[in-house]
Amino acid sequence: MSAAGDIVSAYAAPRSLYVHVPLCRSKCHYCDFYSLPADSLADSSLSSLVEATLARARSLAERFGAPGFRTLYVGGGTPTALPTRLLGRLLEGLASLAPAPLEWTVEANPESVGPEQLELFIRYGVTRLSVGVQSLDDGELSLLGRPHDSKAALAALRLCVDSGLAVSADLISGIPSEAPLQRLEESAARLLELGVTHLSIYDLSLEKGTELARVVERGELRLPDAELAYESWERAVAELGARGFRRYEVSNFAPAGKESLHNLCYWSLDSYLGAGPGAVSTLVGSPGAGGASLRLEEGRGLEAYARRDFKGARETAITPRESAFEAVMMAFRTIFGLDLDIFADRFGTEADKLIGRTLDRWTAHLLPGESPPAAHGRSRRLALDQRGLDVLNRFLGDCLAELEERFPEGIQSPTGS
Repeated sequence: MSAAGDIVSAYAAPRSLYVHVPLCRSKCHYCDFYSLPADSLADSSLSSLVEATLARARSLAERFGAPGFRTLYVGGGTPTALPTRLLGRLLEGLASLAPAPLEWTVEANPESVGPEQLELFIRYGVTRLSVGVQSLDDGELSLLGRPHDSKAALAALRLCVDSGLAVSADLISGIPSEAPLQRLEESAARLLELGVTHLSIYDLSLEKGTELARVVERGELRLPDAELAYESWERAVAELGARGFRRYEVSNFAPAGKESLHNLCYWSLDSYLGAGPGAVSTLVGSPGAGGASLRLEEGRGLEAYARRDFKGARETAITPRESAFEAVMMAFRTIFGLDLDIFADRFGTEADKLIGRTLDRWTAHLLPGESPPAAHGRSRRLALDQRGLDVLNRFLGDCLAELEERFPEGIQSPTGS
């Protein structure tokens, strides 16, 4: 068999593609993601970047035998910060890689999505938008350094919902506020009233080197008390539940059937490809291949990437033990949980042979996992209940400790039960 055939057979075929567009209108005060201001780059440089990203996506799809992507996700950064012509070119090129995806999401910010962008999305087959709102309070938006106010966010969301595309929105919890118990709950309720069908609520975190972290370090700003922030989050979750939105992942909420199919690929630890500066690909081992995975991290040098110099990409072999922990870590984030049959096929052993003591210890918070959307057939699944999701890191710490004992580094199969 050829080298290309060997690498295809070693890994499960990737059916999802993530495209990273590392551009923004401005840097938010809390953000440490890799991105550059779009207006600092010439149109010719942006055009070269788009073409290089499409070429890289095609190359990776051919190398790893992608049979056709079932989900696409264009994120960043802010993809809609691209000039309209180049956004259209990017979408056109991606449409040729996935003629009929089950789901195609594009991230957008309120200040950079309007009728022209929506027309492109509909023309090329985008099915879903993810809009970075973060808050509907102008004071909070200013503190976060967002380039829009609440009025612009609401107007953009109305346009997106009226276009007929599915719309997801992001909110941030734990923002310093004069009324922390009401703001998050009120923002969530308002978004649902507008017709948003998916909501992500992320905890505010202080990332080293960001403007917000520096302000806090200087003592100019204090984050809310942890108990107050959690109470605010609980109130928002209760509001969502009353409106038919369930928490299907640690930070994500949607009515049944409206979950993000692309993100479920990550949480199920399926193979996926990533193209664009800073993107990541993960190729999981095929059944019987030993359980190892492969990770590709694209280089962040935008100029080199635009020249189609992809030598900066780093390829790392993920050992079977590391891959097993990643599978556990990602799966238990969701109400669908760990697919026990797939896990056994991939790693050659049942999960309880690796983390059995942990499962026994946490049995009060474990229950059968639901079948995820678009699943084919039924399988044995194990998931955490809602309280278990609240303390997920404690559960995962126990899993890791037991995995390190029973699945030592460098050993290709687990030790005894």
